[in-house]
Amino acid sequence: EEGIVEEKDDGIVREVMGISMPQWLVGFQLVLQQADARIDEFIKTEHQAGVWNYTKADGGPPKDLDPAYYPDSPEVVNKDKGFDFGASICDGLVLSPALFKAYLKYADPLWTDTDMA
Repeated sequence: EEGIVEEKDDGIVREVMGISMPQWLVGFQLVLQQADARIDEFIKTEHQAGVWNYTKADGGPPKDLDPAYYPDSPEVVNKDKGFDFGASICDGLVLSPALFKAYLKYADPLWTDTDMA
């Protein structure tokens, strides 16, 4: 049919039993989804850098290996921009499930570095 645009499934609930969800609730879902992607990328980057191999006594990881000093790291990109309370709350909400998911992934005895996707 003409004029019908097919919606893609982005995992956001916009309607329940024919009733539209409030915009703030849809926005909250979007922000949580972004936070989940941000935390997953952070965990993957930290794992690839092997930051756990360095102790405080060693002075931490060298700056060239430390993800905190990467040009696209949140520490560098968001420097002097203030504190985003909303994003931080959402990051906190998704952190525990993301860490548990990462634990299950990396604790798998059959896991290899080629499984990084």
